[in-house]
Amino acid sequence: MPMINLQVSGTLTPNEKDAVVEGLGQLISLMKGRSEKYLMVGIKDGYAHYLAGKKLERAAFMDLRLLGRESEVYQEAFVVAAQAMLSKMLDIPIGNIYTNILELPHWGARGIYETADNF
Repeated sequence: MPMINLQVSGTLTPNEKDAVVEGLGQLISLMKGRSEKYLMVGIKDGYAHYLAGKKLERAAFMDLRLLGRESEVYQEAFVVAAQAMLSKMLDIPIGNIYTNILELPHWGARGIYETADNF
């Protein structure tokens, strides 16, 4: 189950949030074995981002968590496409969009403890 936490400066409308979730749902399939069916997305808008002590007026930070390892080729494809989508959809300069990817060996969901070995 992939999990994306997205922090965005500015306030998003409910329609913008829905569009972002839909877009990320489509893009997660760029990664082998990942699909919208298991994708969880959290969006926090109105977030204040600072870089080098200066506030960024339009910025986003996307934290992607995955159970198990994923090829860097697929990771890169997702990051490039997701950042381009966020830039276009939310009018955020591409240079102000940041992403990290955390590959986890263990995960708990739906009352089940899962390991990457079983994924």
